Amino acid sequence: MPFGDLFKNKKLRTPPEVVQKFVSAVGKLHSTEAKELAKANEDVVKYMVQLKSHLFGTDEYETSEENAVAIASSGCQMDLLAILVNELESFEFETRKDAAQVSVQTISGPPPKRGDLRLQRIYDCTPPLRVTNTIFLS
Repeated sequence: MPFGDLFKNKKLRTPPEVVQKFVSAVGKLHSTEAKELAKANEDVVKYMVQLKSHLFGTDEYETSEENAVAIASSGCQMDLLAILVNELESFEFETRKDAAQVSVQTISGPPPKRGDLRLQRIYDCTPPLRVTNTIFLS
């Protein structure tokens, strides 16, 4: 699906809604039926592009710090980073690249300022990531 087709006559969803839809679409990637798997792949691509648009902006949509904070906050609540790492091999190649950019931007966002409890809570509640499929090459 071309990138431009994803946003024709569609408004960008709110960051918490995009995170929630992305997590539910990733959960459907392990379906056994071909139609459900194709639809889940399409949804994962669509919501990953929307996550990336919120974080980095596009020609049509500007990014804001509030969007980045909302994605980090709702991602923290829904274990977005752990899902991105653990399900990386299930994604298509372009989605893997987008997942890397989204996870790095979410982790390395602006450092919390003193007294800004909103940002400090995001950094404090980020769980340690578990990598389940590790391959060591010698």
